[in-house]
Amino acid sequence: MSHSEDPAPSAPGLSRAILRFSLFILVLVGGFVALRWTPLAEYANKEWIISTLQQLRQSWWAPLVFLGIYGALCPLGMPTTPLMAAGAIVFGLGLGSLYNFLGSILGAATSFFLARGLGHDLVVHLFGDRLKRFEKTLARHGFWSIVRVRFLPVPFPIVNFGSALMGINAGTFLLATALGMLLPVPLWTYFWATIFGAAAGEASHAGRNVVVALGLFLFLSFAPRLWSGYRRKKRLQDLRQKRQRK
Repeated sequence: MSHSEDPAPSAPGLSRAILRFSLFILVLVGGFVALRWTPLAEYANKEWIISTLQQLRQSWWAPLVFLGIYGALCPLGMPTTPLMAAGAIVFGLGLGSLYNFLGSILGAATSFFLARGLGHDLVVHLFGDRLKRFEKTLARHGFWSIVRVRFLPVPFPIVNFGSALMGINAGTFLLATALGMLLPVPLWTYFWATIFGAAAGEASHAGRNVVVALGLFLFLSFAPRLWSGYRRKKRLQDLRQKRQRK
């Protein structure tokens, strides 16, 4: 009598899952290659994006082009840093923060649904009931985990693809991403807008603003680690107090 918990997957279902996952990997590898070693690399960079958006800036649909760039390039592995810099430089702090925020959510969504649609079925076939138990744990703790990780210097595509493959609910993922990006996006936009303004000689208090921007950069880089260290220390103190009371 078999003690296996997972029913054997049907060959057609498994074959389709492998095919879709292979297509997912092909998209990722193709995007990586295209963004670096094909003519597309000449356009998918900060300088070209800035130049194009500045030419279109007076057009009402310029923000739509910018959001479209987020939605199209993020699933191909494009990092958000050059996009946020472009948004800050072209649209300024206020509108740049808004468009970068919306673009980040759009890029996260397209990446998530790409991985969910092409890659999740194979993960289900491979891990079965174990994945279901893991998904239940994620349902309880995944929301705030995603919020916290958006503050960390974790590559944007890894969070999006990983969340989809691990089975995090789409609504949970999008809401947590929106909440997690509320503070980092304006801070990063301010950082790039300030650096560009100082380099262009447009800021009346360039030195002070650059110091503030660098301070925000350091805050974004180290505050989550300091907070995690504080939380671990507090948990250890609570455990010691509980042991002393027994």
